[in-house]
Amino acid sequence: MGQRSPSAASAEDVEDGSGGWTRGASRILATGVLQALAAAPLAAISIWLMMAINMSGFSEENLGELLNILNIFRESTIWLESLIVAQAVFVYAVVVGLLLSPVSGMAIRRMSRS
Repeated sequence: MGQRSPSAASAEDVEDGSGGWTRGASRILATGVLQALAAAPLAAISIWLMMAINMSGFSEENLGELLNILNIFRESTIWLESLIVAQAVFVYAVVVGLLLSPVSGMAIRRMSRS
C-alpha cells in the first residue's frame, strides 16, 4: 500500500519538472524585467540632463561661461524639447529591455551565482 506504481511516480516527476522549469523561467524573466525598468529611467534622466545642458549653449569651448547653464532654467523650450528626447529614450529602453529580458535576466542570474 505504501508503494506507488511506476506510472504514477513518472507522472509526478514530469509535473514537478515542468513546474520547476516554469518557476526558473519566471524568475529569469522577472530579473530581466526589473533590470529594464530600473535602467530606463536612469537612461532617460541622463539623456534629459545632457540634452538640456547641450541646448543651453554650454560647451567645452566656452568653459569659462558657466552662466550659459542658467539658460536651462530661463527657457522652458529647452526643458520641453529635451523632455521629448528623454521620453523617446525611455520608451526605447523599456521596449528593448523587455524584449531582451530573458537574455539579460539569465545573464544577471548566472553572474550572481558565480
